[in-house]
Amino acid sequence: MKTKLFRTVMLVSLLGLSAVVLAKSEIDLTKGQQTDPGAAAAIAAFASGQAGWYYVFYSNMPSGPDDPVLAQKRDLFVAVLAEKGIKAIGSRGGPSCIPSVFTPEEQQFEKSYNAMSDRLLKGKLGPSYMEDIHKEVARRMLANPAKA
Repeated sequence: MKTKLFRTVMLVSLLGLSAVVLAKSEIDLTKGQQTDPGAAAAIAAFASGQAGWYYVFYSNMPSGPDDPVLAQKRDLFVAVLAEKGIKAIGSRGGPSCIPSVFTPEEQQFEKSYNAMSDRLLKGKLGPSYMEDIHKEVARRMLANPAKA
């Protein structure tokens, strides 16, 4: 009981020092995950202040120009991630539209990286952070529609 009360008091009194609270949460969230390469990389990136998110997005290149609406959605998603302090990481150092070309190990790395990153980011930004990002992308697209 004393421990719970202490944690509550600390959380409320340290609103301006959320990094301290986050550091405690990070320890709890990542316990036992250091042996998984993707999770370990996400933990290390988060600890260094470079939270990241692997993603694969639509691109028609080099076959032809990208669909302007999908390109706008991609660019806005990357921009909103950056505004939240999340580094957008395309597969193999660059975005791709064909996830099947990646080895099972690469796919597993990205999956476990994102799973751990998601847990850490929920602790930092709230449980609906990704939904909020997608809503902001949709809002911006409506405010400034792409021109075909």
